[in-house]
Amino acid sequence: MSLSRILTLGVAILATGCTGAPILPEHPGFVASMEHYYRRHGIEGNGRCLLPEMTVQKAEIVEQKGDRMVVEASYHWNDRRRGDGVVQDCRGFNSRRFTFYQNQVLAMSGEQR
Repeated sequence: MSLSRILTLGVAILATGCTGAPILPEHPGFVASMEHYYRRHGIEGNGRCLLPEMTVQKAEIVEQKGDRMVVEASYHWNDRRRGDGVVQDCRGFNSRRFTFYQNQVLAMSGEQR
């Protein structure tokens, strides 16, 4: 097999792996709402990482009653900030529950500021 064919197959495999099904397709905007709420309120690492940002990897509706919905989200988080002249790198994976009411985030589980 030629090198160009191997590279072409490798790129095709990587591209396929990067295109997954949309997260919560029946609720457009929920993922962005969770990420925005987390960015404004979330902290990680027992208060050591104060400005994390999240990328939702997976989300599932775990409870729904009328206009109220609870979503369990698994995510990757990252917080890079500078303190005392030293770069502190905080990152990891976690999950939280987000409570929506009339399609707006009202609450989030986990550490918060």
